[in-house]
Amino acid sequence: MEPPARHYLCARCHTAVLICSHCDRGQRYCAGDCAKLARTQSLQEAGQRYQLSRYGRLKHAARQCLYRDRQSKVTHHGSPPRTPDDLLPTSPTLPVKSAPQLWHCHFCGQLQTQFVRLDFLHRRIRRPLRTSDRRESHHDPNP
Repeated sequence: MEPPARHYLCARCHTAVLICSHCDRGQRYCAGDCAKLARTQSLQEAGQRYQLSRYGRLKHAARQCLYRDRQSKVTHHGSPPRTPDDLLPTSPTLPVKSAPQLWHCHFCGQLQTQFVRLDFLHRRIRRPLRTSDRRESHHDPNP
């Protein structure tokens, strides 16, 4: 029997997420753009920390000198392409309350059971059984 799906809140947008054990790799973010946005923010913060360090300031000064020499500067990846704006429907849709609730994985869309876990799967640590006691006796059998 496959373990049940894991339920968690996205670390960025706090949306409730359901992920099946097949897709679960310890994600903290939802299946939307939250992971990309968090990665971008993390890179910007790391760049700021680096440029505030002594080594980073020296490297930045050398890079600025080269920039003035060649009049072009490349330090980060370019901006990602813009996504097209989607239109929202004009009439709101209401959920049907008489239909049974079906739970799907937010990543692969596979139908899940109603049982969920709130924690990560833990591996069992298998240790070999001791076949004999290898300790030697500290007492001399001869008095």
